[in-house]
Amino acid sequence: MARIPTLPTPDRPEEPRRRSAPRPEPERQPEPPAASSAEPAHATEGPEAAEPPAATVRPAGGADESDTVLLRLVSDATAGRGAGASASGSHAAGSAAAPGPPADDDGAAGENPRGASVVELPSRRRPRWALRVGLILALCLALSGLAVLLANVTPWMRVETVHVTGNRFVATKAVLSVVDEAKGQPLPQVDTDGLEARLEKIPGVDSATISGEPPHALRVRITERAPVAQIRRGSKVDLVDAKGRTITRVPAESAPKLPVIDAASATKPEVFTALTGALANIPANVLETMQEAKASSADSVELLMNSGVRVVWGNREGGAQKAAVLQALLKGTANPTPDPKTGAVPPAVTVIDVSVPERPVTR
Repeated sequence: MARIPTLPTPDRPEEPRRRSAPRPEPERQPEPPAASSAEPAHATEGPEAAEPPAATVRPAGGADESDTVLLRLVSDATAGRGAGASASGSHAAGSAAAPGPPADDDGAAGENPRGASVVELPSRRRPRWALRVGLILALCLALSGLAVLLANVTPWMRVETVHVTGNRFVATKAVLSVVDEAKGQPLPQVDTDGLEARLEKIPGVDSATISGEPPHALRVRITERAPVAQIRRGSKVDLVDAKGRTITRVPAESAPKLPVIDAASATKPEVFTALTGALANIPANVLETMQEAKASSADSVELLMNSGVRVVWGNREGGAQKAAVLQALLKGTANPTPDPKTGAVPPAVTVIDVSVPERPVTR
């Protein structure tokens, strides 16, 4: 078998080999110098080197160890760095370690790990105002108790004198007959409410007020019922109030200027009540100018003025309005206005009718 000759293959050009870029060698971190005994513990290598420094906060004024607050100041930038950055920073700072903080008397330097710094804060003091307020209250209570003891045990504040004021028609003797029983008693123990209630039962007394005047006196203030009329009883007169109650009996010559109610009208309760009710609405200055009040029935009250003018009052309805109209008309009749054209003075008014106050009549 014949051999087939092999033809030589053409040489292919060799492709140039690709060279990979040389990898940069990592920078070799300089080894930190050996930590001396004076160098802070946080400059050492290892995981603990990334821990931030701690700050120990101590209150000023020599506080106890229980009051010491350890604050760890953690920074995100510091936490992201490795141990190498901490070591390089320590190396750049210099091989000579900074001296640590001086130790306190109680050994505070040994309690601050990793170069902790001490921050002095104001000492905490308890407020003193509560103690002062308590002392003041206690003193006030003690003084109050002493005053009560002196008032009840010693004769220093016992009643010796009674002063009566405000009474004109009520006899002072009648008032003292009630209040004199308080003499000899300590002022704080006098039953003023009970004495006032008894005084108000005296005829003519509207109200009574008793107050103490240390060290030895009581003051009684009497408010009397106002008299509106008088009833003749021989040489004396009875002063009566708006409700027809007798206030007191006085001599006729010393009686105040008030209209007189005849004895016949006083015996009829309805007529007497109508008369006193009408007079109760009239001001005191007008009552002083009245001479008499009379009525044949409860609806026919008439008043006689000192000037001779007769007032037709009527019944008890609308007493306040009738009194206001009467007062205005009396002023007009006292000073009549002449006619502007003729100059004639109108005749004197003899009758004023206010039984219908909306339409008064004068004649």
